[in-house]
Amino acid sequence: MPRTGKVVTTLTILARRVALLCLFYAIDAKAFAPCYHGGINAAACLQRKKNHSLSFSISNTDSSKSKESTTENADELRPPPKSSHFRPPIAPVSFGQALKGINGKESMHFLLEMAEKTKSDTFQLFGKPFPKLYIVGNVHTARDILLEKSTSKVPHIYKTYDKIMGKRTMLTTVDNEDFKKMKDSLIKPVFHQSAVVKSMNRNFEEYAKDWVDNKLETFSETGQLFDPTEEMGCLFFCSYLDSAFEFNATDEDYCNFTRNFETALPELIYKRGISPLRKYHDFMYPKTREAFKSCKALQAYGEEILRSYRKKKVEDRSETATLIKVIADEKAPFKNDKYRVAQIVDLIVASHVTTARHVSSTMVLMAKHPDVASKLQKELAGTNSTPRSHQSNLGNMMKESYRLCPPGATLTSLHTTGRDFHVYDALNKSKLGMIVPKGSTVLIPNILMCRNPGIFPNPDVFVPERWTNANKDMEDSLLVFSLGNRRCPGQSLASVQTSFILEMILSRYSFEIEKEGYFQFNGLISGFSGTRLCAKKAINLL
Repeated sequence: MPRTGKVVTTLTILARRVALLCLFYAIDAKAFAPCYHGGINAAACLQRKKNHSLSFSISNTDSSKSKESTTENADELRPPPKSSHFRPPIAPVSFGQALKGINGKESMHFLLEMAEKTKSDTFQLFGKPFPKLYIVGNVHTARDILLEKSTSKVPHIYKTYDKIMGKRTMLTTVDNEDFKKMKDSLIKPVFHQSAVVKSMNRNFEEYAKDWVDNKLETFSETGQLFDPTEEMGCLFFCSYLDSAFEFNATDEDYCNFTRNFETALPELIYKRGISPLRKYHDFMYPKTREAFKSCKALQAYGEEILRSYRKKKVEDRSETATLIKVIADEKAPFKNDKYRVAQIVDLIVASHVTTARHVSSTMVLMAKHPDVASKLQKELAGTNSTPRSHQSNLGNMMKESYRLCPPGATLTSLHTTGRDFHVYDALNKSKLGMIVPKGSTVLIPNILMCRNPGIFPNPDVFVPERWTNANKDMEDSLLVFSLGNRRCPGQSLASVQTSFILEMILSRYSFEIEKEGYFQFNGLISGFSGTRLCAKKAINLL
């Protein structure tokens, strides 16, 4: 072929590729508009933020009876087939609206609205011809899926997560027996050794007392406002890095780590992971390029922690089996240090965020409900209770805080089913004809289980007393730490530390909200954002 012909052919191929990239960019940009507010109804979204009055039924509801009016280009609810088994109803939104809703900061409200529209706690997003995503908010079905051995994590989602860490990690590995054995032999034993747990708890108590005596006391005396989410996040972050990684972290470290992770996660997981077109043109997005820079910064921080430990003299290292000790051990079955760094970054993310958000959300709820706070404060001070009763009431308040403001409210549990699962009707104690078929991609949002009116009457109201005589369905709905082999290995440690700091704070201080803020999903986990509290010394201590 003459040189001119080759040039023309090459230019033609390049032009076609550029045209396809532009097309992908246009489609994907439309699907991932800046926020969900314009996707369905901005006024309705604002109203949901002011008054969470959504409700839905888990009774034996046939999908053919849910004839909701749909928006333009939306999928109609699918009627059940003639057979006794049928699939969950399809949410009445278009593909683009579903993408915006599930990826935005209003994803919790979006899922609650879809449950209300479909009249079901289990439904489908993305109708034909797009791949279906099953939203499972039925507690019995969710537990069955999580406990089933054939259930697996979604490979392409977690591959993008591994890009943030740098390499594959033990906590997110999909169907790899070597990594599972490493997790069972390296990580889990650390949290099962009493000496290690006691050392980590003592360390956290010192950090908590220092924060209360120095920072919270200063806030109380000067009237300075503070953000509970930032304060608790920094406290748990620094304490955990000290006790688990023998590294002295600073407030600046916490701010940088959180900023980098929250920059990387939405771009690489929720946009690139869910959109099949994103990977072909993500280099065209400034935010995606910034996300990759944040990934490098996170990995560099993990390398700094590993270097810091190796530089320590043997006598300066902890005598207990800390996480950094088992990871840095040359006998540990890691290919190279890049895999060690990935485990470090992943464990930091998994360790401190959930507990920190739970404590900060509880502080905000106490400020919103001063009567409940005052009653609990008197009991914790020992003026009108026994030790057993005040522990019980504190436990009820913690559970209600978990229920109303679950840290993992939305995108924390994405799996592929290994068999068919029947949806269970909690009201009639029987299985419905509705099934989630084998091979389905399922999302299990805690917010749907925790706000289910069939299990929790007045689900949007803060009522700690409901847990005094809680039934099994109520207890089973709190899947904060997951289940079975997927259960968080540090659950008991997190529970002890959460109880300790909440009892210390709430027995000595009360709080008032000076700036409301809002409860939202921030790309990593759910929590209050922008809230400012004012701390005041408890009246009985003045």
